[in-house]
Amino acid sequence: MRKRITVKIKGKKHTFPTGVKVATVLNSIEQKSRLRPLGAIVFNRLVDPDYKLKSDCSIKVVTYKNWQGVAVYRRSATLILIEAVHQLFPKKRLVIGQSVAEGYYFDLYLGRPLKKEDIARIEERMRLIVSRDRQFEINYVAYREAKAYFEEQELEDKLKLLPYLRTSDVCLVSCGDFQELYSGPLAPSTGAIAAFALESYQEGFVLRFPTWEEKWRLSPTVRQEIKLFNVYRETRRWNNILSVENVGQLNDLCVSGRIRELIMV
Repeated sequence: MRKRITVKIKGKKHTFPTGVKVATVLNSIEQKSRLRPLGAIVFNRLVDPDYKLKSDCSIKVVTYKNWQGVAVYRRSATLILIEAVHQLFPKKRLVIGQSVAEGYYFDLYLGRPLKKEDIARIEERMRLIVSRDRQFEINYVAYREAKAYFEEQELEDKLKLLPYLRTSDVCLVSCGDFQELYSGPLAPSTGAIAAFALESYQEGFVLRFPTWEEKWRLSPTVRQEIKLFNVYRETRRWNNILSVENVGQLNDLCVSGRIRELIMV
């Protein structure tokens, strides 16, 4: 095996040891933009920061100016939110909902009404996680280990989904103690998630994402799109009645042949 490989970035060639991680490559190159790299495209595929380069290749640096970078940013911010909620309200159910005003709506079931003070605490904890600039960890565990973990966390939606992954190893990601199912590439570290805000909305809250021009700017304050939001809530109520609140339950209907009943309803 070759000891060194050539990596082409923005028309310039760089030499690295074989097996170097993408994160190491990104950290080593001079960045003229004030935006931190959020990932890289290698062989036309968006990869994680811990992806190892084993042959000569070209890399396209992904930032918030790319649609891929926006997806990475939002995925990473959501995982930071999940970790913050886990630290403050362990084993409480957090459910992601629809997009609202360039953000994601969440319900947090605490056994009591959610207060603005709760939301403020979650945002403060998220900023603490960001300030520590922790790496997003990717870990492959045995199916039984993943199942035991989600059983211990009382996460029924994850348990429903596991049988349909069709793999003996399950990919989990984290930026702290809580582990989530892998859903796509993440930022190199939590410090890359520089701008966000939580805003109270209806019974839950919205994770607001930024825009970038010459500097970070948060998306507009959530508008009161009550009619559209009420349609969404009505859909969620029907999902609850029909016992199809997550992808795992939908998969069960497809496999059992009962999906036609759902379509007819």
